Amino acid sequence: MIVAGQNVELKMEFEPTNERDKNAIIVETHLPSSGWTRVGYIPKEKVSKCTKALRQNKIKTIKFKKISSQYSDTYSPIRSYVGSLLVTKVGRWQANDYNYRYNHKL
Repeated sequence: MIVAGQNVELKMEFEPTNERDKNAIIVETHLPSSGWTRVGYIPKEKVSKCTKALRQNKIKTIKFKKISSQYSDTYSPIRSYVGSLLVTKVGRWQANDYNYRYNHKL
């Protein structure tokens, strides 16, 4: 279990075996009880700029900006969690690529 306010180790890495997009970038967190666990993916419009930063080894920090919980639907007791990340790098970020299509050559 992770307690609010605790620092959580995060990492981004390429997932070339992803069937939907060979350029996919996965985000994982390290949990003491189970090791590295997937928490999500970088959105497609941010894949090209994150790819460039990862390849150039320019990522400085990755941390959760916000985590909120929500119910799957009105009648379900099952909750899901939605998070957003704050990723910093050396230098300026390039613009988001809203024209990116899955599996484009990067």
